[in-house]
Amino acid sequence: MRMKNKLSCLAIGLISAALTPLALAQSSATSTEPVSITTPSAPQGAGSDSSTPSSVSKADRKLYVKLAESNLAEIASAKQAQAKSNDEQIKAFAQHMIDDHGMALDQLSVLARNKHVELPSVPDEKHRKLAERMADMSAIDFNSQYAQAAVVDHRATLKLLDKITSSAKDEDLKALATKMKPKVQSHLKMALDLNAAPAR
Repeated sequence: MRMKNKLSCLAIGLISAALTPLALAQSSATSTEPVSITTPSAPQGAGSDSSTPSSVSKADRKLYVKLAESNLAEIASAKQAQAKSNDEQIKAFAQHMIDDHGMALDQLSVLARNKHVELPSVPDEKHRKLAERMADMSAIDFNSQYAQAAVVDHRATLKLLDKITSSAKDEDLKALATKMKPKVQSHLKMALDLNAAPAR
């Protein structure tokens, strides 16, 4: 009887010893499973996060802003001309400005968004104040002022484009400025023609 009890105890011991590694293995496998599920992944949408550091230098970001303001001013003044002018040549020129500078601003906006550069949404203060003054002018005075401002502004824009192509570090911005320059030169010629025309 004692021999039988000893054999039973020995059998139970052997079975327990055999099952223990298996139980530990299962426990280990179970404990590692949540780790793989809860491991943090890379943040989603990191590329579009405005807090993401921009690769564009501070000086180049200022050029982005200046170029955006230039386009915004041309579009705003052209829309004002469309609404206020009584001259078909002025209106035609203004529509040209809306189309061309609108396209240029769209291209600049896409580039700026990809590089995490924040652009203004309204013209600079100088052009906003000019628009306020022109709103109270007669049609004749408005036409003259608009034509003169178009010359001044496009000359300033050409200088800005030259500065971008000569000093900017951002190659994409330089390429866009190079692409814009012929159109701005054409606009300047058109603006000079407006000023050469008889008073309206």
